[in-house]
Amino acid sequence: MPPFVVRPKAYRLVFQDADLAGLEVTARSLNTGQFLEFQAARLRQASGGAAAEPATQTMLQMLADAIVSWNAQDEDGRPIPPTMDGLCGLELDFNMAIISAWMDAINGVPAPLSGTSAGGQPSVEASIPMDVPSASPVS
Repeated sequence: MPPFVVRPKAYRLVFQDADLAGLEVTARSLNTGQFLEFQAARLRQASGGAAAEPATQTMLQMLADAIVSWNAQDEDGRPIPPTMDGLCGLELDFNMAIISAWMDAINGVPAPLSGTSAGGQPSVEASIPMDVPSASPVS
């Protein structure tokens, strides 16, 4: 039996925020051990206190290590390197938006529905009036 080669995945991240329109990021997935480490760091960061800063650093470093490519540049048109130094020069909410999209991709959260979606409203078929069938004739 030939061996099965396990290839790591890479995700093209999708952003919902209009402020990030045009940002293109491709990031590798995490292996299971890295994912568990990331989730633990995320919990420490969310809890605040003394553990929050090193947890945020861990998450940012893991993101920097995972970014394959991106098109981020500064206001002068210079490319921002997708490294820990590059990420640290950006606002935290920008980095957290990337992290959120990355985790959604890894966790298999589907991209938003297209503009043609009914957005949870009844479908056309559900809005077509239906006549109540007439009673069967008595024999």
